[in-house]
Amino acid sequence: MPAAYFVVRATVSDPAKRAAFDDWYHREHLPDAVKAFGVNKAWRYWSVSDPAVHQATYELPFIKRLMNLPTAPRSIAP
Repeated sequence: MPAAYFVVRATVSDPAKRAAFDDWYHREHLPDAVKAFGVNKAWRYWSVSDPAVHQATYELPFIKRLMNLPTAPRSIAP
């Protein structure tokens, strides 16, 4: 069965909060996502043209896992 990809875009408007966002993402969010949803791989990027924009792509083993993801919150504060 082919893998499924889930793409998330977040805006961290305040430059002073980006380091805290990175820390939260690395220490809490990614390990939780791997455990909860069986993520195979994840990639993350900060936009070159707009430094406030962060994007993450998650590879899940199959589409059924993607369909079971809860509705994402509109914003997350570290």
